[in-house]
Amino acid sequence: MDRRVVVRACATGPAAHGCGSRCASTAAGSCCCRPGSRTFAGSDGRLGAQATVASWRSLGDYRDPLSNRFTPQLAALLFALVALSGAASLAYELLWIRALGLHFGTSTPAITTVVATFMGGLGLGYVWFGARADRSARPFALYQRLELGIAVSGLAVSLLLLRGGPLLDTLARWCAAAGALSALCTAAVFALLMLAPTIAMGGTVPVLASALSRHEQPGRALGLLYACNTLGAIAGALLPDFVCIPRYGMTFTACLAAAGNLLSALAALPLVRVERLQHAQLPDVATQALPALGVARPGVPRPQLCALALSAASGFCALGLEVLWSRTLQHWAAALVTSFAVLLAVYLGALALGALSTQRFADKCASPLTAASSLLGLAAVGAILPLWAAPVWRDTARAWLPRPPGVRRVGLAHEALDALLHASFLELIPCLLLGAAFPYLAAAWLHGGKPGTRTGQLFIVNTFAGVLGSLCVGFWWLPQLGEQSSYCVIALVLAGVAAACARAETQRRAGWVGMLGLGTVLRVARLLPTSQLSLAHFRSGGELLAVVEGATTTAAASARFLYGERHHVELLTPGISMSTTRPDARRYMAVMAHAAALAARGSERALLICYGVGNTASALLAHSSLKQLDVVDISPEVLALSPHFAAARGSDPLRDPRTRVFIADGRHHLITHETRYDIITAEPPPPNYAGVANLYSREFYQLARGRLAAGGVITQWLPVFQLADEDVRALIAAFVAELPHTALLYGYDQQLILIGSLEPLVLNTQPDPALTERLQHSYIGGVEDLLGAVLQTDAELRAQVAGVEPLSDLRPTLQYPREDVPEGTFYTSRFQPQPARALALLPEASTQALQARVRAAADATQRAISALPLRDLRPAEARELALGRMLTPALVERPDDQGLKSLLAIDTERGRLALLALTRPGARELLASRRAAIAPRDRSRFLVLQDAQWMLARRAFYTSDYASALEQLEHLDPAPEERARHALLRAGCLRALNRTEESARAFREAAANSSDTAFRAHARALAELAANAFDASSGPWSDTP
Repeated sequence: MDRRVVVRACATGPAAHGCGSRCASTAAGSCCCRPGSRTFAGSDGRLGAQATVASWRSLGDYRDPLSNRFTPQLAALLFALVALSGAASLAYELLWIRALGLHFGTSTPAITTVVATFMGGLGLGYVWFGARADRSARPFALYQRLELGIAVSGLAVSLLLLRGGPLLDTLARWCAAAGALSALCTAAVFALLMLAPTIAMGGTVPVLASALSRHEQPGRALGLLYACNTLGAIAGALLPDFVCIPRYGMTFTACLAAAGNLLSALAALPLVRVERLQHAQLPDVATQALPALGVARPGVPRPQLCALALSAASGFCALGLEVLWSRTLQHWAAALVTSFAVLLAVYLGALALGALSTQRFADKCASPLTAASSLLGLAAVGAILPLWAAPVWRDTARAWLPRPPGVRRVGLAHEALDALLHASFLELIPCLLLGAAFPYLAAAWLHGGKPGTRTGQLFIVNTFAGVLGSLCVGFWWLPQLGEQSSYCVIALVLAGVAAACARAETQRRAGWVGMLGLGTVLRVARLLPTSQLSLAHFRSGGELLAVVEGATTTAAASARFLYGERHHVELLTPGISMSTTRPDARRYMAVMAHAAALAARGSERALLICYGVGNTASALLAHSSLKQLDVVDISPEVLALSPHFAAARGSDPLRDPRTRVFIADGRHHLITHETRYDIITAEPPPPNYAGVANLYSREFYQLARGRLAAGGVITQWLPVFQLADEDVRALIAAFVAELPHTALLYGYDQQLILIGSLEPLVLNTQPDPALTERLQHSYIGGVEDLLGAVLQTDAELRAQVAGVEPLSDLRPTLQYPREDVPEGTFYTSRFQPQPARALALLPEASTQALQARVRAAADATQRAISALPLRDLRPAEARELALGRMLTPALVERPDDQGLKSLLAIDTERGRLALLALTRPGARELLASRRAAIAPRDRSRFLVLQDAQWMLARRAFYTSDYASALEQLEHLDPAPEERARHALLRAGCLRALNRTEESARAFREAAANSSDTAFRAHARALAELAANAFDASSGPWSDTP
């Protein structure tokens, strides 16, 4: 047998032994001081035959450098360095994912390729530097060089990704041109960019493990390193999104991460100095042998295959579960980047706490693999049990953290707490147990020697299994099995491997916990209702028509009912109702499409980014001049639901021969396709959501401008109700910075439309006659409605955003909603009427008649935006009076304006459904009953029919059919809270019919039944004026003679 020279010394140093002498050991001997001495193995990982090296006396006055020099302060410094390094590494990963997403897309394959390349580099670093650390006499010096390398290469890569846009766009086009090899080319580009720093990042932990294991028990040493590195990664997950990027931008964040690595390198100097002194004091032979030292535990079984299997299973299932938890959190919390940062922080924090809780016991455990198997089996149970309580949990979480009253959009703090609550429910127990198992795995695997090499081996198995787990869950199980079944399968995999490894141990009776975990998972998976997660996810109150689960998202089509009849179908994506076929929603999407088509010099080619329910695509295809429509959507799951929306709308744009579909990121499509478009229209998800700011930034508009044909037009959805005013201005500033001719249009409610071009904007006032019917189908009366929809001209927009920093890729502030947006906040309330604005998009050679119609439409638009705050008034009678006074003059002039009627909830579609509900068998008889006489089983239907009757009565009132309105009101039996509004409507009808005394009594009745002081005053004043003639154009509630 090859005999290797080893040094064997007591853990506490010779001075503590009490014998007063220095010991020498031979191959067959043991330390003369005590049998519990520490043994370092040879470089081949096995305990070599021991030979006498030299007497301790030959080393002169040498004393154990660990006890004399490696002080607790230096140990604390070491673990602080590990934490700082972990924080910087995760910050780099987050920055690179987002920076590469700007050029290579944010699709699931693109992001997965970034993550896989990053983790692949880490894995190579684990192996390469782990082996090198075992051969190094000065591993702390090697660690210092690694940190310096990360600082330089990490910052260089970050600056290239953040500032090298043209180069990266060229690389993206080159990869896309590779066709079937596109994914391989993209991975090669990512590897070229990221491998140098990621390999260095991967080398830090095994190098430190090698250094620390020479002085410490291996399981505890690696457990501490793992925990500290993970705790640092928590800071790397939270600080960029909560502090650095929102306030200082992405470039500053990259520099801060590099500074962290540089600080780690500088702070390692004391460790390097101690190491250098040790190196100078030890003889050459001992110095050569020391790197190979490892802790050996004679007599302890070494089932290495089980250790690797458990490491692989924990990595596979941990990252697979992270994919599933991320998908679940999208449904339960707002899909903000900060929500996912919280998810990652809880994940990492629980792993670190778990490792810290067991690192002291791992090396003392007689059977560490049994302990690890038991913990992993329990982790599998912890992963599947939240599914049982998911529907109840949603209600419980809402009760614990209710939405603040009077707030339309909550700020970052509330959303982060909400995400923390849900993430803790899903992740805390399984991640604590997964982390607790790691020190036991380390203890079982590292006792064979060569700590650096074996640490690298353990980590690379865990890492590549994790990559495989995320790919398997994301691309295979989620699309094929669905979210709930994927949870069950991954828990079964973890429990199964844990149980098998527990049974493989020599002490089989100790593996009962693992077997119990497997049995529990099987039982839960078998008994779990198939729709458990759907009940927790989709709570819009509609009837689910279809759910499509895929690699990108989970999407559902849900039918919503009005008066007991199907009204519209909405698109549900995680956490939000994304779009709908409701008529008012069709209106603003149609404005976005028709305004662009009528303003473009030509309208042969159009690009639609984000399909939604197809309203915008349907409106674009209504133009016979359109020859090609390119629909780009990142989610095939959304496109798969198109037939359900087509059935509600009456047409399926995806079946039109002019339509071409691209499953891609919209921005990446613009980068990789050279097609010039006459129309580019974008309707992305809510701007605050993760990754969506890429489609609202100045760089996006610069890219879109470059794809416009001569005379082309861009339109962009602007949902001001979801944004703070400062966010709206930053977004508008980005738009007008790249387009010289712009305007802001009214779509519906607070759904506004930005329109821009490289040439002056003028709408075609003589479109295809067949287009008028399609406009009216979308609640747009005609071209004059589009011309009168101008809220701000180009000059007004530029004046409004003067001095505002445009939203940019490097400062995506839109993703970080810092403050609450209270109810009653309306961006449009600042817009004052301007007569010249109405003619801003009108051709110069227009007729007087058209100008008059456009001015009337502009007045209706102004009244519509003025009415928006009034819809929030309480009680109902105050709201009715205020809205009626505001909108009646416009309705008198434009009686067919469905947009105005929709604001009053009396539009044509509602009327049709109300009449349909009232013609159902037994409806009239039930409605004629008195409220007190209604049986409990019929009460719900009675209330629905009452709502339908209310709607028809109000529609008759606002269309000046006062006799019909009065008749229908007489048949209503209003609830106590509706009596004031009921009396108000009757009073108006009676006044219009010249029944003045009855009208005055009804106005006084309305005042008597109201609790609102201001309303009572108005009602009494109207009672006094009931006998006076009123202005017919203002309606019977007018106090103007």
